[in-house]
Amino acid sequence: MNGNMNKHLIEKGFQQVLEGIGFENLDAETREEVISNTPSRMAKAWIEWLDGMNHTESFVDELLSKSFPETSIGILSYKDIEFHSFCEHHLAPMRGKINVAILPALDEEGRGIATHGLSKVPRVIKVYSQRLSLQERLARQIADALFNYIDPKPEGVYVVLHHVNHDCMTSRGAKAHADGTCQAEARGVFLDPSRRNEAYQMWSL
Repeated sequence: MNGNMNKHLIEKGFQQVLEGIGFENLDAETREEVISNTPSRMAKAWIEWLDGMNHTESFVDELLSKSFPETSIGILSYKDIEFHSFCEHHLAPMRGKINVAILPALDEEGRGIATHGLSKVPRVIKVYSQRLSLQERLARQIADALFNYIDPKPEGVYVVLHHVNHDCMTSRGAKAHADGTCQAEARGVFLDPSRRNEAYQMWSL
């Protein structure tokens, strides 16, 4: 077992998939190597790819609870954080980039209170993206986590997934190729279009 993952069951499942696919086009030696070793390799790979499924909301809450005193009143911006995930409908890769804007907590006089460690946002993105997911849910989970778990609570959070490529759309079915899809989620002050424009101005630098 690895967290909630059962390596034995994953191996067994891939063994059945390989048997279903068949190997008539392979020589006996190669077929034996694939049947004997590929299920184990695939199980290890998927356990790593979906490591986020081993982490609970309390893990994310604890991750974001640490803060540092800081009086800044400006927007903290992250641009083009790369992510890799898997569509839950076909287990096909989904990859793209994420922009994040956070306005830290302010006191009653409009002064900054605290800020979080810069590495925390990429780690949160990794937790939620390393799961079977949909881009809509991924954007929502990241925005909710940053808005609800950063302590002290920020004034606002804005998350934009962009240039998201879905293999389930490009390599099968419609086989539609585009520059990618986008998804946005706003919380707090970023519900105001003028504040979202501030974020876009920073991302354009």
